[in-house]
Amino acid sequence: MRSLAFLLFVIGLFRWNHAEKVVITPNWSVEAVQIKLFVNSLNRTTQPTPFFHWGSFADGIRWIDRGYIDKGEMDFWTKSSSNHAQGDGVYMSPNPLDSKSFGPFPTVFVQPVGTLIYDLQTDTKFLPLLNKTSLTLPEQNALGRIVPYLVRYRNYLGGIWCVTYNHQVTSKIVSPSSLPKGSLGSDLIPVWPVVEYQQSKGQNAFWSIMEELRAMDKSMTSSHLRESFGWFDSFLTLFYYSDSISLYRATRVNPSDPWKEFEPQNFEQFRKTRISLVEDVNKGKDFDVCISGKSYWGKASSMINLITRIQSELLKSPNSNTLKCRSEGFKSGGDEINNSILVSATELQALKDNPYLTVESSPGPNGRFYASFIHPDVFHYKNVSGKLQPATIKKIEENANRLQSDDALRKQLNAQLVSELLGNLLMSVQQKHPSNVKNLERDLISIRPFDYFNRRIIKLFLETVYASCAFGGQPHEYIIDMDLLLSYDNYTRFHSESSQATTALIFASFKSFVEGMVTKQPPNYYNLPEWDDLNLRSLRTLGTLKKKEIRFDGKDFEYIRKRQFT
Repeated sequence: MRSLAFLLFVIGLFRWNHAEKVVITPNWSVEAVQIKLFVNSLNRTTQPTPFFHWGSFADGIRWIDRGYIDKGEMDFWTKSSSNHAQGDGVYMSPNPLDSKSFGPFPTVFVQPVGTLIYDLQTDTKFLPLLNKTSLTLPEQNALGRIVPYLVRYRNYLGGIWCVTYNHQVTSKIVSPSSLPKGSLGSDLIPVWPVVEYQQSKGQNAFWSIMEELRAMDKSMTSSHLRESFGWFDSFLTLFYYSDSISLYRATRVNPSDPWKEFEPQNFEQFRKTRISLVEDVNKGKDFDVCISGKSYWGKASSMINLITRIQSELLKSPNSNTLKCRSEGFKSGGDEINNSILVSATELQALKDNPYLTVESSPGPNGRFYASFIHPDVFHYKNVSGKLQPATIKKIEENANRLQSDDALRKQLNAQLVSELLGNLLMSVQQKHPSNVKNLERDLISIRPFDYFNRRIIKLFLETVYASCAFGGQPHEYIIDMDLLLSYDNYTRFHSESSQATTALIFASFKSFVEGMVTKQPPNYYNLPEWDDLNLRSLRTLGTLKKKEIRFDGKDFEYIRKRQFT
């Protein structure tokens, strides 16, 4: 039985008169009968044969979903400007691991019985049939666009490789898991970014992979693939839009639409803003927020510019070049007496040790305390006066009697005070190594610089900085309002434990997405064991758990909704 590609080629060949000229290149033409003689001289596969290709996640997922490479895409592959051994085309090998270094994602090109093989070691003797004794790479490519063959050659290590220039030779593309169980290559899996690929390509490999998939999303023809990726991309964004404990709750109480648990009216703009930052990071932009080989914090003014961009995009005012700082006072608390939260003695001490906060507290039940705290404003600035300009303090003091009644003046001075605190904080970290920068996240939260979207602006700012610079692993996880209740040691441990666990969960979710694409089965995002590991690590660090396992019920979910983690 001959391959479909060969049969289509033969049908096309019979359309030609045997004496008709076939133009292969502008300087090389032959008669149709000569091509027929050449083709009849070549060997063909005698059984269905898998050939393996390692490439990008985007290409692999798209090819498996579609099942083939179309002519338009093959034209792209055969006209690119690479320096491959046998020119531009799609490469594959009978050895499952031959091309593993070329990308993290394996695909299988199954060649049916009858696929033409042009072997460079043995078949050049047939070239006189085409009025040639040898072929240049452009000629080999041009002939391959007419004759659907696999060019077989030995690479510099002696391995057998093949390349094709014809889309008809890519008519059946499957995932390795689709091969018969136990057969050669059936156990291949993608190299997940959290392991090999992440280590070899750098910490931002995952950002790059997602950007590849987003670029592919714009031209997806498969509704199954487009809808699946769109859902996953939005779900992934929730890891940055909220804290993971709250996200876990959302997946349990509203599994079909977890977005509704997190201010869904603001989610889409957050997603767009984050994607625009990701695109710039992947283009190599560092926003001037790091210097000295991207290993040290850069200028405070550059950090302000980045924060301004993030704020303006979230507020849908992209032409604004002015940072809008908080203009009114803000008191943080909860649902307890007098809008307070219930804290332990250790947590209360952590609040009191915070140089930015003014803390109010009273005794509560079982040795605990009711507490609330006020972020810096014109009525609560004494403990941060050393971080403000003397002229600002003087103006506040001179107008103390007017601040309650004069809204415009109060707002102007509040914004000025907050702006100076933010600038002072960022000035304190510029040109420092990240290991010497302590409490930056907590200090930003404590200042509460903005009227809106504080948590999200801070998260996007820090994520972008860590992705742009060589600062080490990105701190994915921020509880934000709960961060201020932790001592510095516990805060550092929380970041380390929770960020590692969050990163593992993100990659596990990505793995589930890819497996769902290649097997065309629904991904299993919600039942991953990494959820339990993350909850255990996070809640243990917060002092909530001492046991080795966790089971939530409805009452627990209500505590999480109310941000009562301790």
